[in-house]
Amino acid sequence: MRAFRSQLLVSASVLLSLLACAGCAVGAGSAPPTNAGSTPPISTGSPPPTSAPDESAVAYECNGRPIDAARYDADVRADELTGDAAAALASVVDDLGTSVAPENLSEWVVTTESPTSITVLRPYDAIDDSGADHDVRVFEKMGDLPATGEARWMLTSSASCALAIDPAPLTPAEVNLDRAALPVPDATELALLVTERACNSGMDAAGRVELIALEETEDAVIVHIAVRPDDDGAATCQSNPPTPFTVELDSPLGDREIMNGALIVPRPLDVLGSFGE
Repeated sequence: MRAFRSQLLVSASVLLSLLACAGCAVGAGSAPPTNAGSTPPISTGSPPPTSAPDESAVAYECNGRPIDAARYDADVRADELTGDAAAALASVVDDLGTSVAPENLSEWVVTTESPTSITVLRPYDAIDDSGADHDVRVFEKMGDLPATGEARWMLTSSASCALAIDPAPLTPAEVNLDRAALPVPDATELALLVTERACNSGMDAAGRVELIALEETEDAVIVHIAVRPDDDGAATCQSNPPTPFTVELDSPLGDREIMNGALIVPRPLDVLGSFGE
């Protein structure tokens, strides 16, 4: 697990350097995508957002929950906590009063610690079949436990995630290759499908997809893409359809892998069908 965590930290360092020069990385701009079916082209030639995260303010996110990057990188493990924080973790219960204190405390990294909330992440030894590389648990001190009416520490959130760069004030997105326009070795642009994760009333993100950074190496093309929030007001939270988005490359793709640079451990983009299947 420590070896995989070292890989996480090295990858994070590379990504922070990439974000720090995001403005120069996207200098080539991205041309409008080829019109696939009846979907109108989406312009992607705008400059990178001035709101893109810089190296000094980078945070992580896990399933949309902000994670303090400095605390994560400090690698303070849950078994190193003392005093009230250690007692809090030892006393955690569910809503029936049953103990759900985390096991193997040395495996959990503490990223939030306050008198009322503790967040811990557990790095996996390897990326699992779902693409997750961490577990995250949130414990909070509740004022009125249903079973007893007492104030107790409770597990309020438990999930797995692929730890990623938080693009705030932009929002994270799912990024896939478009099955209807898979790139060939001589391709100089990438046809992507970008699915907004934030609530948007089941609408796409046309005009709000932004390329934060693009890095081209001998072995890979690494893209970091996010979505500018819609300021039109309240939105319902059904699934959103993917938005076509094209990224222009400086040189032909060749046999390079196309990687998702939003993730702390970049990995190849998956392929998505034209209609979201």
